[in-house]
Amino acid sequence: MIRGTFDEFSLPDIVGLLSRTGKTGALELSGPDGSGRIYFSEGAICGARCTRGHEPLGRKLVRADVLTETQLQAALARQGQGRLRLGESLVRDGAVAHPEIEAALEEQIQDSIVGLLGLKPTEFSWTSQIPEEVTVAVDADRLLTAVETNLRELEDIRTRIPTDDVNVGLNPVPPEGLRGLNISPEEWRVMAMLGARRSVGDLVRYSGSGDIHALRTIDALLKSGLLEVTERPRTAP
Repeated sequence: MIRGTFDEFSLPDIVGLLSRTGKTGALELSGPDGSGRIYFSEGAICGARCTRGHEPLGRKLVRADVLTETQLQAALARQGQGRLRLGESLVRDGAVAHPEIEAALEEQIQDSIVGLLGLKPTEFSWTSQIPEEVTVAVDADRLLTAVETNLRELEDIRTRIPTDDVNVGLNPVPPEGLRGLNISPEEWRVMAMLGARRSVGDLVRYSGSGDIHALRTIDALLKSGLLEVTERPRTAP
């Protein structure tokens, strides 16, 4: 087992080295706020796990409009009666094509790595443990480029939602252009959870969309004018 700290190396440096040398195994990252793993198969990234919440595969497929809510619920019911994974079951039944499953799985890996970086890990270790069954293999450089894009997007969102302790509620003043406003299913789920006010942390926790996509949805509703920030957390003097 190899161990190190992020005082000496950056995550892109380590991932790039493991990719170029065609390694197979697991890179574990840990810090005071949580931990996770990035799995490699012959240098390609084939999976990632993070202690932060993530959007389930079925929800990703519904959000991408390649699966309906009814199809998802039926597939989940069938999955409970057998041993097939959800993606395998959907492909077998012809509900979703294999490339669409791969795209959703790749996005899950992106989400997990973004979540890992948000935990600000301080240490890493490498083990040649065989990863879980490889269902997708993603080029490391391409994945890191997508992760960097996601991080910039989250940095922009945090200018409007600085912390998850911010409270939001329905805007009492209708936004301009309300008659032509379209609401996505994710936005509707967030609005349905609103009482007089809710913290962003509550909405993220209960939305079932995972941390990253829940923040995107809340931010979109704030920018549309349907939601407003009702109370910001007090800062220490």
